[in-house]
Amino acid sequence: MRSLISIIIFAAATSALVSISPPAVHAQTEGSVRGFIRSAADLNRPIANADVMILGRAGARRARANARGFFIVWGLPPGRYNLIALHDGYDPGWRYLCLHAGDDQYVDLQLHRELDFMPSPYYEYLMLFRPEPSQTVDLYSLGDC
Repeated sequence: MRSLISIIIFAAATSALVSISPPAVHAQTEGSVRGFIRSAADLNRPIANADVMILGRAGARRARANARGFFIVWGLPPGRYNLIALHDGYDPGWRYLCLHAGDDQYVDLQLHRELDFMPSPYYEYLMLFRPEPSQTVDLYSLGDC
């Protein structure tokens, strides 16, 4: 009877571990991105519930940071990605990523508070000299990473 209970407990624990780990099939062909979203102004305080988007040729994937600011996205095919983090009260933060087969990349991204106190002439100066879409880099035209 004791051995039957031990087998049942072992089976339950094993199935719980399998359900939280990434699929083994994707480990060699697909990668993942994980990391933390933190506040640049508040002594690296984690930003809970920040929205994280990963954009690439294969489409977009979303995640939400937990209470410690941690996020993870599994099952990304190799390629170039834009990682964008958003949260109310902060300017968006982004990173360019180059993911190879089986990569597990770590990103520690700091978001800056919105500058709603910026003087009007300075803001107009920034808007006047911001790059046009034609001046930005198209990540997908750069070939393999």
